[in-house]
Amino acid sequence: MNVGRRGQEKVNSAFGERIKYKNPGKLIFPDGKRKSPALAAFLSLLVGGVGQIYLGQTAFGIMIVIFDVIVGVGTCGVGYIVIMILSVVLAYRDAQRLNNGEPILKWPRLIGGKPSLKKEYKE
Repeated sequence: MNVGRRGQEKVNSAFGERIKYKNPGKLIFPDGKRKSPALAAFLSLLVGGVGQIYLGQTAFGIMIVIFDVIVGVGTCGVGYIVIMILSVVLAYRDAQRLNNGEPILKWPRLIGGKPSLKKEYKE
């Protein structure tokens, strides 16, 4: 599957404008392949963090899996549910952003809105 005409236009412009981003090494750029938000959310519902691994945020996903197990054991499962819900929401949101041709952070912000990724140019 591809991302459609609008998404592909954004993908092409993102690749052409990669230099305009702050720290492009900290970003995951869309590759033209559609990532299913529903699948990313479902994978995170099964095991918190697996949806992030599916999206390419591997280190972040592994950290969530480990943290989820530790907190889940320490809180008799209550913490596991909270972290799993956060993981589902983040995975769904980031998959939608990739499909819209927007880059996502390898280590996303947990609190706050969409980060300012582009450099500010003064003319």
